[in-house]
Amino acid sequence: MPFILSAGNTSVDLLLQHKFAVGMVVLIFIGKFFITPLCFGSGAAGGIFLPMLMLGSFLGYFIGIISNYIGIQVDPVVIGLVGMGAFLAAVARTPITI
Repeated sequence: MPFILSAGNTSVDLLLQHKFAVGMVVLIFIGKFFITPLCFGSGAAGGIFLPMLMLGSFLGYFIGIISNYIGIQVDPVVIGLVGMGAFLAAVARTPITI
């Protein structure tokens, strides 16, 4: 699955255009969640910034979908964008600043 092994630019673009089904969002998130530490810990060239943004956007999008199912009407794309910043701040242990 190229969406799991890539940096995440294309995956996030497709996610924010509603191109993935809910099951695919969950599958990509779980795969990326487990493969990112392995890749980062291997010492190979690459970073952690874009994978963190990707994970945050996919988690936020999924939370937005779940919120719509339980009756809280939100736009999953907006929650996905908020998820990017929240996940990055949580992993990097830094406050969100403007």
